[in-house]
Amino acid sequence: MAEWMVNRSFDYDSVNLYYTHKITAFPTSDLLNLPAETFTTINDLGKHLRNTAATIGLELPACNVSDMYTWGNFISNLPSDKQYNAWKYREYVFGCTMLFVAGYVSDTEKDHLMIGSSEPRILHSDFKISDYSFSIVGSSTLTSDIDITIQGPHAAFLISVIEDLFIILTTDEGIPIRCWDVEFYGDFKLLQSMFVNFSKFRTAHKMLLLSYALVSYYRSTHQVANSPPTIHPNVEFLVRTCLKMLGTPDEKMDNAYKGIVNDSYKVWRTTAPLGRLNREKFYSYLGSVENDSSLIQRMINMNGIAMSDNTAMRENGIDVEGLAFTLFYNVGHGNIHRAESYVLPSTAVHVVEFEQKKAGASTLGLPETWFSSNARIGIDKFGYLLSAIEQLGYLEHYHPSGTTCNKKGIKYFGRYVRALVLAGLLPEDSQFTTIYKQLNVYRSKADTPAVCDVDIPKMLEKILNELRGMSGGSRRRRRKTRKHRRHYHELKTVRRK
Repeated sequence: MAEWMVNRSFDYDSVNLYYTHKITAFPTSDLLNLPAETFTTINDLGKHLRNTAATIGLELPACNVSDMYTWGNFISNLPSDKQYNAWKYREYVFGCTMLFVAGYVSDTEKDHLMIGSSEPRILHSDFKISDYSFSIVGSSTLTSDIDITIQGPHAAFLISVIEDLFIILTTDEGIPIRCWDVEFYGDFKLLQSMFVNFSKFRTAHKMLLLSYALVSYYRSTHQVANSPPTIHPNVEFLVRTCLKMLGTPDEKMDNAYKGIVNDSYKVWRTTAPLGRLNREKFYSYLGSVENDSSLIQRMINMNGIAMSDNTAMRENGIDVEGLAFTLFYNVGHGNIHRAESYVLPSTAVHVVEFEQKKAGASTLGLPETWFSSNARIGIDKFGYLLSAIEQLGYLEHYHPSGTTCNKKGIKYFGRYVRALVLAGLLPEDSQFTTIYKQLNVYRSKADTPAVCDVDIPKMLEKILNELRGMSGGSRRRRRKTRKHRRHYHELKTVRRK
């Protein structure tokens, strides 16, 4: 990943370095230079952003988050000669708001902040903006989201202030940034550099994580009915494969499968009643992870031990296993309330560390400790199966009945296939590897049609058939699969009506 995209500090030179590199993706005649001036009020910032939009001839439509107004459909409906300027303007707004927040937080003399009617944001006494950075991963296509990870000791506080600002800019200042798919995330690593050893989790832990992968699937597919959830046949296969890996015997498989589906659906409906996500809960859980991490850091510093030294941590009264799972679980539980976020930290390791940051595979053996700076301990074959379930949730979201190939959603097809390869369920030279590579080429070109010629639902059916064949499924079992698939589509049709 390019250096200018990661670990950007909140000073002008660093933010401007990101901005000037980013906008070269779509150079236009209308150059927008990031202003070095400091805006003292939100109203001043909003006025400047409105004037800038008017200067480049960009109309800013009203943003109602409850509508189906997203960045993708906004820019797709613009004339082609306006799209590049709109894309650049969104980056301009992002850069201006990062600089504004840095000054706004640093200049306050209060112990808390309130922007508009937001909850009071408690300002920690040791807060220094210089302790924080942001990283942006992903592509730079016209319709791409801007996904930002905030890193620092109290990232939950900073994210909450930024998102409060976005709400005020949207509702009071006419800058529709809340509808423009600019998403903020907390760091899925601990102490900004440590990973939890996923392979050391017990069966009971992994069963709970399987449940949370399903919660991610329900959230992505917007399942909130009182009746049991509808499960895509590919998801069912993965859940049963996970249960088998956890030692479930064949004669108990059906009951175990029904149990995990029902239990996970209860978690989803309890955590987010009627599918309503609560960003305050995200801040709360992320904040608890940060507080726990800070306490551990102080203990480590006081006693001169390493977080990767399990024995020394235990001798200092730390329940290493309990701490590892609690931190991992709390990150996941908070992520439920971020519609664009993967729930499990292990899925983020798969996508962010290995796919986007291109973290290299070491030839050395993996450490046996609960915590390590080696990203490879953050996921194993079981974790890749859970990642595949999460990818299927997004695939189904972007490919409801009648949609064969959504340009924005097809990236999840590649992630799904690669997760299956890494989990050992598909060979590296699978026919589906060739297909996702072709889709990536199609997705990266700005002038391609909105609908491609690959039928994603049929591809998923072909993958399932291959997985069944590789696992030695009988003809009776394949007939059962076809029955499940037919029943699944019937249920989806009924619910849409």
